[in-house]
Amino acid sequence: DPLTGLPNRRAFETGFPQALGLAQRQHPVALVMLDIDHFKGVNDRYGHGVGDQVLLALAQSLKVLTRRADLAARLAGDEFAVLLPDIDTAGLDAWYARLSDHFRSELNAFGLDLNTGLSAGQTWLSDAPGDTLNDALARADRALYQAKARGRGQLVQDAAPGADAAE
Repeated sequence: DPLTGLPNRRAFETGFPQALGLAQRQHPVALVMLDIDHFKGVNDRYGHGVGDQVLLALAQSLKVLTRRADLAARLAGDEFAVLLPDIDTAGLDAWYARLSDHFRSELNAFGLDLNTGLSAGQTWLSDAPGDTLNDALARADRALYQAKARGRGQLVQDAAPGADAAE
């Protein structure tokens, strides 16, 4: 992605089969969809230049908090996705808390005092045959919408690791 320096949707799609292969070999792999809360309002009120800084703050936070085995990408607009192999629910909660805190710190470093945060939806890649990128994104997206419906600024997990998440 030219703005954020993160992989784009195409790169995410290219990396997905490797993550799915890990899941099929009994490694837990979390897929997290992230969305910047009230991003349209930031763009409308402060302009696209500030919106770009907000996107950069999230991208920088993801770069700092992802491991070499993880894959963080900007899919479109303010929609980001992260594949996190070999993590459990407690680790996922801790990662999200660190990400939220780091994002706020990055906004402050840019001098932005904005009423925004991160909503996130998570699903586990299934070890059952037939799980696809579109299926996994749809599950994570449903969890993301639940996070927004519950008041934003939180992570909603779709199912426990090891649960059959294929639909």
